[in-house]
Amino acid sequence: MTPLYKIKIIDFSRLFLSLLIISINIREPFFHTREIFFFLFIVTSLPFANYKNLIFSLLLLSIWGGSVVFNLLVLGSNMDLSNGGFETIISSAYLFLLCFSKKEYAETIIKSYLVASVFVGTLIVILWSICYAVPFVYTGLKLYFDTLRETKNLMICSIDKRSILNFVFLTVYYRTSPCMIGALGYCLISRLKGIKKYSFQIILFTVALIFTGARANMMSAVLLIFLYVVFYLIKKNYFSLAFMLLVLSFFLAVFAAVLFLTDPNSKSSSIKALDTQVYMQTFHSDLLRLVFFGWGPGSSYYSFVRHKMMNVSELSHLETMRRYGFISTVFIFFFIWFSPFITKLINEESIFKYFYGAVIFAFIFTACTNVFLVDSVGFCALLFFKTFFMYGEKCNDFHCNDHL
Repeated sequence: MTPLYKIKIIDFSRLFLSLLIISINIREPFFHTREIFFFLFIVTSLPFANYKNLIFSLLLLSIWGGSVVFNLLVLGSNMDLSNGGFETIISSAYLFLLCFSKKEYAETIIKSYLVASVFVGTLIVILWSICYAVPFVYTGLKLYFDTLRETKNLMICSIDKRSILNFVFLTVYYRTSPCMIGALGYCLISRLKGIKKYSFQIILFTVALIFTGARANMMSAVLLIFLYVVFYLIKKNYFSLAFMLLVLSFFLAVFAAVLFLTDPNSKSSSIKALDTQVYMQTFHSDLLRLVFFGWGPGSSYYSFVRHKMMNVSELSHLETMRRYGFISTVFIFFFIWFSPFITKLINEESIFKYFYGAVIFAFIFTACTNVFLVDSVGFCALLFFKTFFMYGEKCNDFHCNDHL
C-alpha cells in the first residue's frame, strides 16, 4: 500500500472527481456530498486544468449577465434574482469541469460515470422487481416518494403504474436515469469498435431505461439499439439490409413519437402540451425578448396546469428560451452541447462518428423533456461525452494508452 505522503495531489484530484461524478448522478439529496466533493476537487485540481475549455463557462455566464442587465433596464419582466436567478451561475461552475476533459482524467471520468450508471440501472431493476412481486412494498414505496415530493419538493424517485398507449405497467423512474443513455451509447460504440465486453451493461441499461416508463428514455434506448444493429451491418458490409433497417427505424421512430405525444391517457403529455401553449403565448407577447435576451433568470410564468407561478418546467429547451432568448439558446445548443460531436465529425473519418452524434442527440432530446439542459447532471453528462468522444475506445480497459 502506497504511504499517504507519497500520493500525488493529482491522485487526490482524481479521487474527488470520481466521487463527484458518482454523487451527481446518484443525486443524494440529504448530505450535500455533491457540493463537498466539488469543493475538494476544485481545491486539488486547479493546477491541472485545461483553461482553454473555460470558454464554455464564460459563454454561459455572458448569456446570464446579458439577460440580467437587459431585464433590469427594460420593463416587461417579473425577473426576481432571489427566485432561482443564480442557478445558472451555479451550473456554470459545473460546466467548469470541462476543463478536465483531458488524458490525465479520462480513465477516472469514464469509469466513474459507468459505475454511477450501473448503480442507477441496478437500483431501478431491483426496485421494479420487488414492487412487481410484492404489492404492499409497491404501495409503501410509492407513498414514501410521493410524500417526499409533495411535502419537501424533493424528487428522488417516482414509482407508479402508468398507462402508455392503453397498456398499464409498473414504472420506476429515478431522477437521474437519463445518465444511462450516455453509458449505453458508450458500451454500444465500444462493441462496434471491436471491444468484446459490456454485454451485461447493455442489457441492464436498456431494461432499466424501459422500466422508467419515461417516453424519452424508452425511445432513446430502442433507437440506440436499432442504430447499433444498423452500424453493425454496415461494418459487415451488409449495406442493403442496413439501409432498409435504417429506413424502417426512422418510420418506427416517427410513428412512436406521434403515438406517445398524442396519447390521450398520458398525464405527462397533457401537462407538457398545456405548458407549451403558455410558452407560445409568452413568446408572442414580446418578440424582442424572445429573440435576444429572454425574460431573465428568476422570472416566472403562470402555469394553468399547476395553478401557480412557475420558474422552471420539464421543457428545458423552451424554458431556456424563455429565460435567455432564442439566440442564446442556439448558442447553448451549438457551442456547448453539440461541440463534442462537431469535433468528432471533423476529426474522425470512420462512419461510426455518426453513431456518436446519435448518442448525444438522444441525451439532449431527453434533457429537453427534463431539467438537465442547464444543470449539474446535464453538464456532468457533457463532461462524459466530451471525454469519451475524444478518448473512449482507447480507455476501454480504463488504462489510456500512453500515446494519447
